[in-house]
Amino acid sequence: MVYETPESDREKAINEWLPITSNRDAKWWYFAFHNVTAMVRAGVLSLPYAMAHLGWGPGVTIMILSWLVTLYTLWQMVEMDEMIPGERFDRYHELGQYAFGEKLGLSIIVPQQLTMDVSSDIVYMVMGGQSLKKFHDLGVQPDVDYSYKAASTSGKVFGFFVGLGEIAFAYASHHVVLEIQATMPSTPEIPSKGPMWKGAIVAYIIMAICYLPVAYRILEIQKLRQRQHPLNIRETHLAYCYSKHLPCIVWLIKCKPKRFSLTWFINWICIILGVLPMVLSPTGGLSSIIVSAKYYRFFS
Repeated sequence: MVYETPESDREKAINEWLPITSNRDAKWWYFAFHNVTAMVRAGVLSLPYAMAHLGWGPGVTIMILSWLVTLYTLWQMVEMDEMIPGERFDRYHELGQYAFGEKLGLSIIVPQQLTMDVSSDIVYMVMGGQSLKKFHDLGVQPDVDYSYKAASTSGKVFGFFVGLGEIAFAYASHHVVLEIQATMPSTPEIPSKGPMWKGAIVAYIIMAICYLPVAYRILEIQKLRQRQHPLNIRETHLAYCYSKHLPCIVWLIKCKPKRFSLTWFINWICIILGVLPMVLSPTGGLSSIIVSAKYYRFFS
């Protein structure tokens, strides 16, 4: 029998009151629905522009690679939800506190979640306005150009960095995974990770179906050479809130895979692939701001 401390009684009372943990009766399709709605959002509108910067080959490769990396790191989060027998990490910051310590875990996870939510709201407004304007200005263009948008080498490089940020932003749902999993029942015989993983597979298949046609079809009907990046909010905020590599870091710290094993290599590769967009994308966004600053017309 586990001895219930006053603190654990308090936490139990809080969890029984909070909506996400008061009734743990969610099914796998609940997660599939919530994950799709968390991911297929404003980021999908920026995929055509990302493809214009990256080109067909690199663009398709990066989209598929991002799909695989985010699916793998999501699996890690699902697995780590019940990595301590008899306990569950119902919120992302609880997992962070377990991995990095009580204070450091909060300072790492919570600001990123808040920044992600606030930045997403800003991006919805910016991308919504841009998209409405595009629909207003276009018809079908007879002279579609499939070449890179930039003419100079430096422009192509920085544009490539911007494209990385566009795709990275499109794959964003990890900050709510554990909160969704908290709504599911779990027993030692039937842990919650089973239905969660089933829902994740369905969600990612739906997401791929939504993303790929949008990134190819809109590119065919838009002439992109005159497009400007008003503030590059997506790229600049990624330096702080792009956290796809955090589950890999926690996995290495707490699961301790054997050094130089396949799992060890996969996690380090995912960490590197997560850090690269975090560094390169804001660089490309800053370059774009500098180049196109003379065209800015605030509140116009």
